[in-house]
Amino acid sequence: MKNLLQDKKFVVIDDVISEWLQNEILKMLDSNTFDWYYYKNTVYPESHFFKKYKNVTNLIDTPQFVHRFFNIEEADKQEHTSPYLNIPLMLLNEFCLKKEVKLLRLIRAKANLMLPSKKSNVNTHSMPHKDQDTSHYVILYYVNDSDGDTFLFDDDGKTFARISPKKGRCLVFDGNILHASSNPIESEVRLIMNIDLAHEDNIYV
Repeated sequence: MKNLLQDKKFVVIDDVISEWLQNEILKMLDSNTFDWYYYKNTVYPESHFFKKYKNVTNLIDTPQFVHRFFNIEEADKQEHTSPYLNIPLMLLNEFCLKKEVKLLRLIRAKANLMLPSKKSNVNTHSMPHKDQDTSHYVILYYVNDSDGDTFLFDDDGKTFARISPKKGRCLVFDGNILHASSNPIESEVRLIMNIDLAHEDNIYV
């Protein structure tokens, strides 16, 4: 993954997986039978990010729906492993083969579903945060064509990049970069998959 990023803060890759898998993932996550769970916030209110970045400009943290595929801290508890875990694993396999990168240790994989909010506009975003305390990489996969950019921030909470969702697109960046989602304005739903992988030099690899 280091070779993929090199000296770049992030990379955006379109059509990173086959069209067939793109369609299968969309069909699964957009179906009436897929399990979604309601979260009041995108980041836990107890998180230190709320204290540090509560005054960031354009901050609107809204509810979202989440499906947790896998969490390494709960991997030994069968009830916390999703029956749909094959979805992110298939995505990772195709991603690594296409970009010729090593498949690293999976830390967490989840899907997020965001709906439009009356509080939001094209410049608002959720709480800037980092997914893990340990060193890791983030792969954000955009499941459907929608609006609702992903924002990337410096450590002062100032935006330095915005990436627009597009079906089949991946955003890859080092996990030490603050990031945040945003609600769709024109689209009915914004669907993404969020995958965290251990660094090559992480003790978990």
